[in-house]
Amino acid sequence: MSMNISNVANSVCQVSLEISKELDSLAERAFQLQKQTRVLQEKVAVRTEEKSIQVDTLDPAGFTVLDTVPAHMQKPFGYKPFDRRINWSYLKSLNLQRMMQESETRGLMDILDDLSRADLESESVYNTTESNLLKVIKFCY
Repeated sequence: MSMNISNVANSVCQVSLEISKELDSLAERAFQLQKQTRVLQEKVAVRTEEKSIQVDTLDPAGFTVLDTVPAHMQKPFGYKPFDRRINWSYLKSLNLQRMMQESETRGLMDILDDLSRADLESESVYNTTESNLLKVIKFCY
């Protein structure tokens, strides 16, 4: 019986040594993987900082400010639907010559954005008169 207990104790000791060797090996591998992960994260951070674009935004005072946006924070490209209606009364009241002379780019860009996404097929026949359509063409030209 004592021989049997010593055999079991020896085998448990051997299994314990093998498990501790495997754990040491796994710990070393985990440490190497952590180092590789840090290196990859640093490379990715450098790459995304290098790939950035300039965009104009408005600061709290309303002035246009050039800002850089990292590539990973940019929205993916996608076409926008033709879902806007043209505000004809606003379009009639605008003075295109004055806006161009004063370089009022924000106003021009807002109008062009509305016109480029306008659904002209759903507009009323009363609004699509010759003078209104000529004004639209002037804005787009």
